Amino acid sequence: MTDLDGDDRIRCVVLYGGAGRSFGAGGDFHEVSEFSGGDEVDAWIDDITDLYGTATEL
Repeated sequence: MTDLDGDDRIRCVVLYGGAGRSFGAGGDFHEVSEFSGGDEVDAWIDDITDLYGTATEL
């Protein structure tokens, strides 16, 4: 991952777990870097927590 991070040509990395397995992760680090304070961070964490809860109930 460090090598990939150092390559400016790479904009996305996809991890594949194989047939019958799934994994999903992602985030917009630019979005997070623009938060101006704790309230925005707390709201973002609440949104992610809600999303995770919904996904695990599917």
